[in-house]
Amino acid sequence: MGETTLENGIQVQHVSGRARGENVNALLVGLIETVGDVGIDVYIEKATGYPIRFVITEENSPFAVTAEPGEDQPPVVWIMDLYAINEPATLNEPVIEATAEATIEATAEATP
Repeated sequence: MGETTLENGIQVQHVSGRARGENVNALLVGLIETVGDVGIDVYIEKATGYPIRFVITEENSPFAVTAEPGEDQPPVVWIMDLYAINEPATLNEPVIEATAEATIEATAEATP
């Protein structure tokens, strides 16, 4: 599709095509569940060569909003932006504060 600029100012190459839904589902490890052939748009950042946006357009999706009589059913459009590629993961362990209720319940359940 050529070169374009995303709304955040990043220069990208835009590639467009079609894919089988089950292949998209496998690639996204079940994150979404597409059916049949879907439209795929990939935006590749020119500076790094990394894909930074995927747009999946699913026509006639069983998950689409039901159209009003006389109107066409709108497609389901999934937009996934990728960022912080190759950065180390930072996981914050949740802070669990002990409360009187939690302590009493935990103690009662743990005591034979």
